[in-house]
Amino acid sequence: MSAIIRRRVPPPLVLGWEGHDEGRKVKQMGFGPSTQPEAVKRGRRRLVYRGDGHLLCVAPTGAGKGRGLIIPNLLTYPGPVIVSDPKGENYLVTAHRRRAMGHRVVVLDPFHVATDKGDWLNPFDVLGLPGSMPDADVELIAELITGGEPTSAKDPFWDLTGGGMLIGLLGLTALEEDADRRNLGTVLDLLYDGDCDYKIAVALDTRKFPHQMIYNELAGYLSHESDKCRPSVRSTAQAKVKALGCQAVREAMSGSTFDLGAIVRGEPIDIFIVLPPDKLHSHRAVLRLWLGVLMTALMRRTSIPEQRTLLMLDEVAQLGTLGTLRQAITLLRGYGVQVWTFWQDLSQLKLLYPQDWPTIVNNAAVLQAFGISNGLMAAECAAVMGCEPGAFRKLAHNQQMIMRPYQEVRSHQRLDYLRDRCFRGKFTANPRHERGPARTL
Repeated sequence: MSAIIRRRVPPPLVLGWEGHDEGRKVKQMGFGPSTQPEAVKRGRRRLVYRGDGHLLCVAPTGAGKGRGLIIPNLLTYPGPVIVSDPKGENYLVTAHRRRAMGHRVVVLDPFHVATDKGDWLNPFDVLGLPGSMPDADVELIAELITGGEPTSAKDPFWDLTGGGMLIGLLGLTALEEDADRRNLGTVLDLLYDGDCDYKIAVALDTRKFPHQMIYNELAGYLSHESDKCRPSVRSTAQAKVKALGCQAVREAMSGSTFDLGAIVRGEPIDIFIVLPPDKLHSHRAVLRLWLGVLMTALMRRTSIPEQRTLLMLDEVAQLGTLGTLRQAITLLRGYGVQVWTFWQDLSQLKLLYPQDWPTIVNNAAVLQAFGISNGLMAAECAAVMGCEPGAFRKLAHNQQMIMRPYQEVRSHQRLDYLRDRCFRGKFTANPRHERGPARTL
């Protein structure tokens, strides 16, 4: 990869308000700076982060992460964004504003939560990105589909052979001459075809395989006993793709309505991935697959674009363990990307990344926590941020604790796009909020 050149300081991200009685220093553990409160300042100004490091927020569900952080930044951040948006609210509230900035807005919404007809993204587009290695990228797609999660807890043989078959079928589909057939629907049709074995055998005899690995995976499948072993291998492979079988998902992955290369080039394009809460678990392979493809596109950059890409991952724990997230946290900063992850509590992070969670935390330049109502959660956040647990319990409902580079942990007032005057006229009314007009401050 050619040398990556920094072009300019990234635009600021808004974190909250400082002023009034906010911005108090919080008592540190051990020896630290004075705990006397700062002089009270008149007026308020927005608290911003101007660096290029990642951000991590911990707040339970319903605490106001969207209202106080995600939406305010979508209304103000001028660079391209990629947002996981479970309920579609971020898209509904900010899409008009993002388009007014001159951005193309893409919404991947297979279940029509926020749209009547959303956009499409074919994961096979990753094979056309700069630096693509088809055999390795096919393995990547398979890993994103399965998340590395075992289908059979008793015998790893079935997972290994079922995964190998899936890789082989993905590779075989990538060789399709008809571009309209190079998608996951073709993989599913072949996997469930009663003549699957025969069609694989014909392909091995008649097609030229530019990559030996794909040939080997398919030949390895046919080498198993046809009556007893192969049906079990196929059943294991079918179990790995269950979440991709419904018609809505097949259609949304059958082609693409935008150029994935635009992500690589850093063009002004915003992508919202909408997957409703009731399907976050059953169909998390969909979210994982799309996000993994988009992050792969980001890592194919050879220079940092004029505007850095902001990757905002709400309810990130619902993805399960995602290897590309570890890569994103440790590597994407060098590709012109800032990652902002949102967790309900630190236990989610520790459960999913038992070995790597300290690395994820340590690579976050900004740590935020609010909405904490019990001692266990307060103790976990205090241990990470280096302050007393009691400080979290004393926060008002509209306050948060923030740690920034080379500064003490402080409490600050949270943003509220519905009430803060600076956001007035910039957002679209949220159809899910059945309430009168908010009072502006």
